Amino acid sequence: EVDTYRYHGHSMSDPGKIYRPTEEVQGVRRERDPIKKVEKYALEGNLITEEELKTIAKEVKKEIAAAVEEADASPVLEPHHLYTHVMENQGDLFIRGTDPFTN
Repeated sequence: EVDTYRYHGHSMSDPGKIYRPTEEVQGVRRERDPIKKVEKYALEGNLITEEELKTIAKEVKKEIAAAVEEADASPVLEPHHLYTHVMENQGDLFIRGTDPFTN
């Protein structure tokens, strides 16, 4: 299981600030952000340097910008493509609590 926290609301019409104080969201982001945790552990364990982390962050931002640019330049798909490649055959994958006929 993974303990997650949604930093933002459910949609554009739900900013997520009505039912959670800003301080709560900021506190969770500060204390439980998984990326920050991995960075901290890697730095403390001398697995990576600050400079290497900065380089990785720059590369990731470039990759994201390129993907956004490609998506923006791509044609809008026909509706029948909405359900193409959505699920992958997982074989005997079992997810607890999803089958009403098993425990």
